[in-house]
Formats: sequence, C-alpha cells, structure tokens
Amino acid sequence: MLSPPTGLSAFGRALAALRRPCHALITPEAVVFDAGGKHLPVVQRFDTKAKPLADSFGHAVGQLFALMDQTPRRGQRVHVAVSDAWARPAVLTLPAKVPDDSATDTLVSQHYRRIYGELMLGWRYCWSQHATRLVAMAWPAIALEALQTGLTQRGCVLASARSQGLLLGTQLRQQPGACWLLVLARSHGLLVRLQDGVLQDGCVLPGGGDAANRAAQLPLQLARQSARRADACRALVIIDVDAVQDLPALRQTLLEAGWSSRVCAAAELSGSWVWRLQQCIRLAGAA
Repeated sequence: MLSPPTGLSAFGRALAALRRPCHALITPEAVVFDAGGKHLPVVQRFDTKAKPLADSFGHAVGQLFALMDQTPRRGQRVHVAVSDAWARPAVLTLPAKVPDDSATDTLVSQHYRRIYGELMLGWRYCWSQHATRLVAMAWPAIALEALQTGLTQRGCVLASARSQGLLLGTQLRQQPGACWLLVLARSHGLLVRLQDGVLQDGCVLPGGGDAANRAAQLPLQLARQSARRADACRALVIIDVDAVQDLPALRQTLLEAGWSSRVCAAAELSGSWVWRLQQCIRLAGAA
C-alpha cells in the first residue's frame, strides 16, 4: 500500500529486485527484522505506552534501524508490516467511472477530512484498488517518512509497508465466506468485514484494560459496527496475535450476544511471514 521511495537510482532499484527480500514487523511492543538467508530473525522489545501515538511509532522505527545496523544489509528490498495500533483504515466504494490516480487521491483525502477533520494533520494516507473497492490506510507522517528515509540511507528499497492485520487476514490459507474478522492484539483490535475474501469495511477498536473488560466491550463494539452497516452477518473469525486473551470466555460472551465465532489455528497462518515474525515476538517475551 506504499510505493517505494525514489532515493535510490533506477539501477540500484533494479539490483535490489534481483536480491532476496528482507521482512520487518513493527509493533508498539517490539520490532522484528528478518534479513533472510542464513540469518535468524532478530527481535528488540521495548515499552512505548507512555509515548504519544506518533512518537511511539517513530521510536519503534528507530529500534528497527538499530536492529538492521547490527547485520548491515544494502541493496535489498524490505517488506514492512506495521501494527494497526497506529493506523486509520478506510474502505471506499469507487464510482462507476474509475478515477485516475490524482482524482483518487482527492477522493481519499476528502473522506479522511470528513471523518477526522484537523486530526488528519500530520498523517499520511496510502491506498490500493481491489476491484470496485479502494482500501486506504493512514499513518503518522513523520514516522512513515523516517522509515522511508532510513531505508534509503541504508541502500535499501521499501518494497511495501502494509497493515499487519490486513496482511494476516489476506494470507489465511482458506478465505472465509461472509464474516467479520477480528485481529486481536494486546493494545487494540482490527475489525474488518469480509465477503468471500473481499474486504468490505474496516476499523481499529481501542484496546487497554484487562481481558475481562475487553471481552465485555467487544459485543457492544461489534453491534455498533454491524448497525452502522445495517449488516445482518453475525459470524466472527478471530486471529489472536498476542495470546493474552481468554478466548473460551470471550467466545462464550460473544455467543450469549448472538455471535458465532471461531479462532484461527496456527496452521491456517503458517504460510504468512507476518505471523512467523509475530511468533518471534511471543517467544522473545517468554524467554
């Protein structure tokens, strides 16, 4: 959802395309860098709870570069997954006549200004088209620019920067039919509406509090989103990235509120590089 920067020459970008790509995951609790080849992924954990949203993203980007500098890599593509804790997602339906890129930028910009107003100052949005849907994602601009600039300074190409939750949802081995998908993390949740694997809507749910409080709030949050869409779907698929939620109790609460739910098994996500790096964070936390 983010085009690579132009800091490298065309020749440098061409060479990068021939080399094995690297992967990185940036979250509020830790960053992971996987240089590929014989190198094992490296993890750096930290605490950004006391920092403002944009500052915590910038701090995490700095931690990623500290990891990369331990095993310098030059001239490689880097695919980055960014936690949705910092994201503002949007899904728009395109008009019958698909606009060009400039008109699409205007369409997305107007959508964000209508919802967030002046709160969009200092945020940068990216978008990609999927059939008749436009999937947009906004992140704090300063940290995003630092990510692009830092990779360019290290001779690397930012091949992509995408939402952690959306990547997990689209990399399921078997795409569900009509459902809501909840990517549940320690600090937040990403809720998206899927129809045969096609994204229809999405939002970030606030986290915080203990597991019991989050479980009690979730049916209300789901009811609010389904009412906003006038959506009768009551099927929920859960991806628990941090394994901190009491899932049996959560599912019972959802069942009592009229929702059927299932939890994605690790095998369903085993082919996802984002899931693999997320497990590196969990293992580092348990060590």
